Amino acid sequence: MDKFKEFTGAIIKISRMIFQIKSNEMKEYNLNSISVACLYYLNNYENLTSKDLVNLCCEDKASISRNLKSLEERSLVEFLSTDDKKRYKTIIILTVEGKKIAKIITEKAFEIFATCGKDLTENETKILYKSLDIIVKNLEEYKKKYEE
Repeated sequence: MDKFKEFTGAIIKISRMIFQIKSNEMKEYNLNSISVACLYYLNNYENLTSKDLVNLCCEDKASISRNLKSLEERSLVEFLSTDDKKRYKTIIILTVEGKKIAKIITEKAFEIFATCGKDLTENETKILYKSLDIIVKNLEEYKKKYEE
């Protein structure tokens, strides 16, 4: 049981700290953690839709929709289609102002990433990410038992 406590405790702490850091770093822009993630992915990947952001941000459709609506109202993003019924599958682009903020978010993300791994060797970093990928894959397979 100690390994379970250690593993889940570490994952929960990391998740909470990332959430707090996102919130604190973006206070001046009045952006929440989900909006920060949306802007980050829109800046670093091309031709994303709401559906893509649901998967990338690991958030539900309604949450992404609310955040994108807020970002659109603030003129940070634009949908390439005006048809509300097809917005979920419509490409979303950053506006000029959105690109400015997204660039800052990306720079902060790289700064945080560098801080996280500063005491790890390149090999340890590779092992860490390979291990995390395996854990996620195994948990997804295990979770399927409850979804069938």
